Parts: sequence; C-alpha cells; structure tokens
Amino acid sequence: MREVLATKLSDRPVLAADGETIGTVHNVTVNLRTGDLETLTVDPDDALEAVETDDDGRVRLPAECIESVDDYLVVDRTRAPSSSDDEAAADGGDGGE
Repeated sequence: MREVLATKLSDRPVLAADGETIGTVHNVTVNLRTGDLETLTVDPDDALEAVETDDDGRVRLPAECIESVDDYLVVDRTRAPSSSDDEAAADGGDGGE
C-alpha cells in the first residue's frame, strides 16, 4: 500500500471489495515503533447488516484488509478474522473439543 497520512483517512468512505458501503473511517491505530497502520475503526453505514461491532458500535478492521486507498478505502472483509477465529484462539485453537 502506498504511503498515506493518517489525517487524510479521517472521514473517508470505506467500501467492501464487492462495492457494499461499510461506513466511514472514524479512527486508525498505528504501531508507534514501526509507524505501520494496524487497525481501522469504521463508523458503520446505517444499511450495513450482519457485521460485528465493538462496544462503541464501530467496525474494527485490521490493516491487512485494505486493498486500495483513493477517494475511498476498499477493503477485503474475507481477510478480517471472524469471531469464530477469535473464539478458537481463546480455546487454544482446538475449537473447544
């Protein structure tokens, strides 16, 4: 991904690779040691359905999901860890068996 100032990402629209509007960038987290973007926090679009949000009602996407940055961000949600992946990691990766 090309270099982009974090301030340029604020309030930028976020679209899924299939064209669905996810929302707008609310905030970003950056690794202070490396300067690498780690996470996008997105205010979800009202029409967005069946998406996991945090306690503040925002969608968190790892930077690895970002496919392109232009007038909007395009993200591949299939690269985002699912809640079942998180649960498996919490169970020690065995799925609770």
